[in-house]
Amino acid sequence: MAVRSASRSSAVTARSVIGGSLLVVLVSIVTPYSEYRLHSVELFQGQLPLGALATLVVIVLPLQCLLARFFPVWRLRESEILFMFSMGFAGLMVYHIGMMGLFLSMISSPEYFASPENQYARYLLPYLPGWAVVPNSNSAMTWFYTGLPSGAAIPWRVWVGPLFWWWSFFLAFLVLCGSLTAILRKQWFDHEKIRFPQAEVTLALVEGSGGESSRSTVSGSPTFWAGFALSAGVLVWNSVSYFRPI
Repeated sequence: MAVRSASRSSAVTARSVIGGSLLVVLVSIVTPYSEYRLHSVELFQGQLPLGALATLVVIVLPLQCLLARFFPVWRLRESEILFMFSMGFAGLMVYHIGMMGLFLSMISSPEYFASPENQYARYLLPYLPGWAVVPNSNSAMTWFYTGLPSGAAIPWRVWVGPLFWWWSFFLAFLVLCGSLTAILRKQWFDHEKIRFPQAEVTLALVEGSGGESSRSTVSGSPTFWAGFALSAGVLVWNSVSYFRPI
Protein backbone atom coordinates (compact mmCIF):
# COMPACT_ATOMS: atom_id res chain seq x y z
CA MET A 1 0.00 0.00 0.00
CA ALA A 2 1.07 3.55 -0.64
CA VAL A 3 0.55 4.37 3.00
CA ARG A 4 3.30 1.99 4.06
CA SER A 5 5.84 3.69 1.84
CA ALA A 6 5.18 7.16 3.24
CA SER A 7 8.01 8.53 5.31
CA ARG A 8 7.42 8.52 9.01
CA SER A 9 8.77 12.06 9.38
CA SER A 10 6.09 13.46 7.08
CA ALA A 11 3.31 12.31 9.39
CA VAL A 12 4.11 14.59 12.32
CA THR A 13 3.37 18.10 11.09
CA ALA A 14 1.79 21.14 12.69
CA ARG A 15 -1.56 20.54 11.01
CA SER A 16 -1.63 16.82 11.80
CA VAL A 17 -0.85 17.53 15.46
CA ILE A 18 -3.53 20.24 15.63
CA GLY A 19 -6.05 18.05 13.82
CA GLY A 20 -5.26 15.06 16.01
CA SER A 21 -5.58 17.19 19.15
CA LEU A 22 -9.00 18.37 18.01
CA LEU A 23 -10.05 14.75 17.47
CA VAL A 24 -8.91 13.89 21.00
CA VAL A 25 -11.01 16.73 22.40
CA LEU A 26 -13.97 15.66 20.28
CA VAL A 27 -13.94 12.00 21.33
CA SER A 28 -13.42 13.04 24.96
CA ILE A 29 -16.68 15.02 24.79
CA VAL A 30 -18.83 12.85 22.53
CA THR A 31 -17.97 9.50 24.14
CA PRO A 32 -19.10 10.28 27.72
CA TYR A 33 -22.11 12.17 26.36
CA SER A 34 -23.17 9.11 24.37
CA GLU A 35 -22.61 6.75 27.28
CA TYR A 36 -23.86 8.71 30.29
CA ARG A 37 -26.29 11.22 28.82
CA LEU A 38 -27.90 9.35 25.94
CA HIS A 39 -27.29 5.88 27.43
CA SER A 40 -26.48 4.83 23.90
CA VAL A 41 -23.56 3.12 22.18
CA GLU A 42 -20.23 2.81 24.00
CA LEU A 43 -17.91 4.26 21.39
CA PHE A 44 -14.78 2.93 23.07
CA GLN A 45 -15.75 -0.75 22.93
CA GLY A 46 -14.25 -3.25 20.50
CA GLN A 47 -10.82 -4.16 19.20
CA LEU A 48 -11.24 -1.39 16.63
CA PRO A 49 -13.64 0.96 18.43
CA LEU A 50 -16.56 2.52 16.61
CA GLY A 51 -15.56 5.95 17.89
CA ALA A 52 -12.12 5.69 16.30
CA LEU A 53 -13.48 4.56 12.94
CA ALA A 54 -16.17 7.24 13.05
CA THR A 55 -13.59 10.00 13.40
CA LEU A 56 -11.86 8.67 10.30
CA VAL A 57 -14.87 7.92 8.10
CA VAL A 58 -17.21 10.72 9.17
CA ILE A 59 -14.76 13.56 9.83
CA VAL A 60 -11.22 13.14 8.52
CA LEU A 61 -11.83 11.58 5.10
CA PRO A 62 -14.77 13.89 4.19
CA LEU A 63 -12.65 16.84 5.32
CA GLN A 64 -9.89 15.62 3.02
CA CYS A 65 -12.30 15.64 0.08
CA LEU A 66 -13.40 19.19 0.90
CA LEU A 67 -9.81 20.37 1.14
CA ALA A 68 -8.97 18.76 -2.20
CA ARG A 69 -12.00 20.41 -3.79
CA PHE A 70 -11.67 23.94 -2.43
CA PHE A 71 -8.16 24.22 -0.93
CA PRO A 72 -5.89 21.75 -2.78
CA VAL A 73 -2.77 23.19 -1.20
CA TRP A 74 -4.01 22.12 2.23
CA ARG A 75 -4.75 18.54 1.19
CA LEU A 76 -3.46 16.12 3.81
CA ARG A 77 -0.96 13.38 3.10
CA GLU A 78 -1.98 9.84 3.88
CA SER A 79 0.62 9.64 6.63
CA GLU A 80 -0.87 12.75 8.25
CA ILE A 81 -4.35 11.22 8.16
CA LEU A 82 -3.04 8.09 9.84
CA PHE A 83 -1.28 10.16 12.49
CA MET A 84 -4.48 12.08 13.26
CA PHE A 85 -6.42 8.82 13.45
CA SER A 86 -3.81 7.37 15.82
CA MET A 87 -4.12 10.37 18.13
CA GLY A 88 -7.91 10.10 18.19
CA PHE A 89 -7.69 6.34 18.76
CA ALA A 90 -5.29 6.76 21.68
CA GLY A 91 -7.37 9.54 23.20
CA LEU A 92 -10.50 7.41 22.95
CA MET A 93 -8.91 4.46 24.73
CA VAL A 94 -7.34 6.56 27.49
CA TYR A 95 -10.71 8.15 28.24
CA HIS A 96 -12.37 5.02 29.56
CA ILE A 97 -11.47 1.37 29.55
CA GLY A 98 -7.82 1.98 28.70
CA MET A 99 -7.08 4.10 31.75
CA MET A 100 -9.20 6.88 33.19
CA GLY A 101 -12.47 4.99 33.62
CA LEU A 102 -10.84 2.59 36.07
CA PHE A 103 -8.01 4.73 37.38
CA LEU A 104 -10.10 7.57 38.82
CA SER A 105 -12.39 5.16 40.63
CA MET A 106 -9.44 3.31 42.16
CA ILE A 107 -7.76 6.37 43.65
CA SER A 108 -10.98 8.04 44.80
CA SER A 109 -12.91 5.13 46.31
CA PRO A 110 -10.95 3.87 49.38
CA GLU A 111 -11.92 6.63 51.81
CA TYR A 112 -15.36 7.21 50.33
CA PHE A 113 -16.43 3.57 50.61
CA ALA A 114 -14.87 3.02 54.03
CA SER A 115 -17.51 1.91 56.54
CA PRO A 116 -17.72 0.15 59.91
CA GLU A 117 -18.81 -3.01 58.09
CA ASN A 118 -15.84 -3.36 55.72
CA GLN A 119 -13.35 -1.91 58.24
CA TYR A 120 -11.30 -0.19 55.55
CA ALA A 121 -10.12 2.31 58.16
CA ARG A 122 -8.46 -0.51 60.08
CA TYR A 123 -7.31 -2.99 57.46
CA LEU A 124 -6.81 -0.99 54.26
CA LEU A 125 -6.33 2.75 54.62
CA PRO A 126 -3.29 2.59 56.96
CA TYR A 127 -1.38 0.71 54.25
CA LEU A 128 -2.17 3.07 51.37
CA PRO A 129 0.39 5.85 50.78
CA GLY A 130 -1.11 9.29 51.17
CA TRP A 131 0.09 10.36 47.73
CA ALA A 132 -1.62 7.40 46.01
CA VAL A 133 -5.26 8.05 46.95
CA VAL A 134 -7.49 11.10 47.01
CA PRO A 135 -8.65 11.97 50.54
CA ASN A 136 -12.28 12.65 51.35
CA SER A 137 -11.33 16.00 52.83
CA ASN A 138 -14.31 18.31 53.31
CA SER A 139 -16.53 15.71 51.59
CA ALA A 140 -14.60 16.09 48.33
CA MET A 141 -15.02 12.43 47.33
CA THR A 142 -18.62 12.37 48.52
CA TRP A 143 -19.31 15.20 46.10
CA PHE A 144 -17.35 13.37 43.40
CA TYR A 145 -19.72 10.39 43.60
CA THR A 146 -23.00 12.05 44.55
CA GLY A 147 -22.72 15.42 42.84
CA LEU A 148 -21.46 18.87 43.68
CA PRO A 149 -23.78 20.92 45.93
CA SER A 150 -25.29 24.01 44.37
CA GLY A 151 -22.87 26.92 44.57
CA ALA A 152 -19.93 24.83 45.81
CA ALA A 153 -16.55 25.08 44.09
CA ILE A 154 -14.87 22.00 42.63
CA PRO A 155 -12.23 20.85 45.17
CA TRP A 156 -9.33 20.63 42.74
CA ARG A 157 -6.71 20.85 45.47
CA VAL A 158 -7.25 17.31 46.80
CA TRP A 159 -6.60 15.88 43.33
CA VAL A 160 -3.33 17.69 42.59
CA GLY A 161 -0.95 15.51 44.62
CA PRO A 162 -2.22 12.04 43.67
CA LEU A 163 -2.65 12.94 39.99
CA PHE A 164 0.85 14.41 39.83
CA TRP A 165 2.51 11.28 41.20
CA TRP A 166 0.39 8.83 39.24
CA TRP A 167 0.89 10.71 35.98
CA SER A 168 4.63 10.75 36.65
CA PHE A 169 4.46 6.96 36.85
CA PHE A 170 2.32 6.75 33.70
CA LEU A 171 4.78 8.94 31.81
CA ALA A 172 7.67 6.70 32.81
CA PHE A 173 5.63 3.64 31.81
CA LEU A 174 4.85 5.13 28.39
CA VAL A 175 8.54 5.87 27.84
CA LEU A 176 9.30 2.26 28.74
CA CYS A 177 6.68 0.96 26.29
CA GLY A 178 7.96 3.24 23.55
CA SER A 179 11.52 2.09 24.16
CA LEU A 180 10.52 -1.58 23.99
CA THR A 181 8.64 -0.91 20.75
CA ALA A 182 11.70 0.77 19.25
CA ILE A 183 13.88 -2.18 20.27
CA LEU A 184 11.52 -4.81 18.85
CA ARG A 185 10.43 -2.93 15.71
CA LYS A 186 13.27 -4.03 13.46
CA GLN A 187 12.92 -7.68 14.43
CA TRP A 188 9.14 -7.67 14.04
CA PHE A 189 8.86 -5.60 10.87
CA ASP A 190 12.05 -6.31 8.92
CA HIS A 191 12.89 -9.90 9.87
CA GLU A 192 9.71 -11.65 11.02
CA LYS A 193 7.46 -9.62 8.68
CA ILE A 194 4.68 -9.65 11.26
CA ARG A 195 1.34 -8.44 9.93
CA PHE A 196 -1.23 -6.55 11.96
CA PRO A 197 -4.70 -7.48 10.63
CA GLN A 198 -6.47 -4.87 12.73
CA ALA A 199 -4.40 -2.12 11.16
CA GLU A 200 -5.26 -3.34 7.66
CA VAL A 201 -8.79 -1.93 8.00
CA THR A 202 -7.53 1.58 8.67
CA LEU A 203 -4.85 1.36 5.98
CA ALA A 204 -7.41 0.20 3.42
CA LEU A 205 -9.73 3.10 4.26
CA VAL A 206 -6.92 5.64 3.94
CA GLU A 207 -5.11 4.24 0.90
CA GLY A 208 -5.44 6.57 -2.06
CA SER A 209 -6.88 9.47 -0.06
CA GLY A 210 -3.70 11.46 -0.56
CA GLY A 211 -4.04 11.43 -4.35
CA GLU A 212 -5.60 13.97 -6.67
CA SER A 213 -9.16 12.76 -6.08
CA SER A 214 -8.62 12.46 -2.30
CA ARG A 215 -10.91 9.45 -2.36
CA SER A 216 -9.65 6.22 -0.86
CA THR A 217 -9.31 3.23 -3.15
CA VAL A 218 -11.80 1.17 -1.18
CA SER A 219 -14.51 3.82 -1.54
CA GLY A 220 -14.78 2.95 -5.23
CA SER A 221 -15.53 -0.70 -4.55
CA PRO A 222 -19.20 -1.76 -4.93
CA THR A 223 -18.52 -4.73 -2.67
CA PHE A 224 -17.36 -2.42 0.09
CA TRP A 225 -20.49 -0.28 -0.12
CA ALA A 226 -22.73 -3.35 -0.21
CA GLY A 227 -21.16 -4.66 2.98
CA PHE A 228 -21.26 -1.20 4.54
CA ALA A 229 -24.95 -0.75 3.73
CA LEU A 230 -25.80 -4.15 5.20
CA SER A 231 -24.02 -3.64 8.51
CA ALA A 232 -24.82 0.07 8.83
CA GLY A 233 -28.47 -0.60 8.09
CA VAL A 234 -28.72 -2.97 11.05
CA LEU A 235 -27.00 -0.47 13.35
CA VAL A 236 -29.17 2.44 12.21
CA TRP A 237 -32.33 0.36 12.64
CA ASN A 238 -31.32 -0.64 16.16
CA SER A 239 -30.42 2.95 17.06
CA VAL A 240 -33.67 4.39 15.77
CA SER A 241 -35.66 1.64 17.49
CA TYR A 242 -33.89 2.38 20.77
CA PHE A 243 -34.92 6.04 20.83
CA ARG A 244 -38.26 5.54 19.07
CA PRO A 245 -39.53 2.01 19.68
CA ILE A 246 -41.58 0.69 16.79
